Amino acid sequence: IFFSSPKPDKVELIIINLLGKTIYSETIHAQAGINTYHFNSKNISAGFYFLSINNGEISVSRKITIAD
Repeated sequence: IFFSSPKPDKVELIIINLLGKTIYSETIHAQAGINTYHFNSKNISAGFYFLSINNGEISVSRKITIAD
């Protein structure tokens, strides 16, 4: 997962299934600029999900696909 942050900050990454249930959540420390987060989807079924990235001021959501 690639995302940018305007400043060093705590960022919450949340993955939500299509029923609205949070299936993964983690708070990470992002650096200013482009960040990379390696997400292990091994224990999550293949399908469509929503990824939400939130630093308390800005929240961005995107639809993602997890494949086998």
